[in-house]
Amino acid sequence: MSQGFDFLGVTVRRFPNGKLLIKPSNAAIRRLRERLAGEMRALRGSNALMVLVRLNPVIRGWSAYYRTVVSAEVFSALDHHMWWLTYKWARHGHPNKPSVGVRVQVQR
Repeated sequence: MSQGFDFLGVTVRRFPNGKLLIKPSNAAIRRLRERLAGEMRALRGSNALMVLVRLNPVIRGWSAYYRTVVSAEVFSALDHHMWWLTYKWARHGHPNKPSVGVRVQVQR
């Protein structure tokens, strides 16, 4: 149990301090990031409404599935990833627009 195991997209692991944590697995996170990036790449040139229509069910379904496990940090990291994907999508449609007002926060 100290090594943990993956089952149905979650990692179950007992830590040395005795806590048992169930988190989204790294493979599930990677698959979602790749899917979101692929969808955003395919939606280049589309309007914002189409982006919302295509991505909203994916994001809502994934978050509904993983909301019962320890996933706050994962949700925060995916939010940051989605922000960058959206920023790149907008820059693709408007390459000559300035990036004034864009704040970049690096969390460690």
